[in-house]
Amino acid sequence: MDGLFESIHHAKSRNKEKRQLVLNFLSMEGYSNLNNIITLLGIVDKSGCYRLLRKLISENLIQKHTLHFESGDITLWGITEQGLGECDYDESSPPVTQAFEPSRVKFTTLNHTLMNQRVYLTLSKQGWHSWQNGDRQVFKDKYDVEHRPDAVFTAPTGVNYAIETELTLKTPARYRSILKSHIVAYNKGYWQGAVYVVKGDNFEKHLNRRFDNVKYIAFDESRQPFEHYRNDHFIILTLDGLKNLQVTR
Repeated sequence: MDGLFESIHHAKSRNKEKRQLVLNFLSMEGYSNLNNIITLLGIVDKSGCYRLLRKLISENLIQKHTLHFESGDITLWGITEQGLGECDYDESSPPVTQAFEPSRVKFTTLNHTLMNQRVYLTLSKQGWHSWQNGDRQVFKDKYDVEHRPDAVFTAPTGVNYAIETELTLKTPARYRSILKSHIVAYNKGYWQGAVYVVKGDNFEKHLNRRFDNVKYIAFDESRQPFEHYRNDHFIILTLDGLKNLQVTR
């Protein structure tokens, strides 16, 4: 009988933990999709995830909404005002300032947001911590840089890295400007370097070629060869490759 009570207690504790994980995550991101929430919970059984989400919806802590685009439908789960009130968070990962509003979600930014979340979830499981979204005012106040990355994340070594999620290619001139901003941020002690995350091998090859076309970085009175910085401060990986990322500094 004691074993039964212990099993019931463990199940309730685990359900409470999963509930809080979802609420805390959605408080940071505003909304997410099923695949990312399943990754967050570390479960394989979709039915169990659906049961938890339905429970949170019934308590008015989250809401479900399906967006209709020409390319197909995308279902999202987002935090409510009531849900925000039940979240735990630290100062480095403040919640969004308002509840999920489906009408504010745009197709042009949706995929980028969801991929950013995959990067966060993948690296979190490898011991990375203290994610800071680049689009938050607290980030703008903290880091004096010309280009704001998608995020800054702290590696298990305790060192900060900028996170850049790339879904479209930029011109070599634009990359030169962005890379210069990262080098300046490194010199200021903000972060060690930048991790560029792309979806697949083909895009990885194209981005490497764009970086190949950046021959120099122009500072006030000098031009520094980009190769002096590239290997030490810039990493390009696919989402799959990110699972094996190891940094030594």
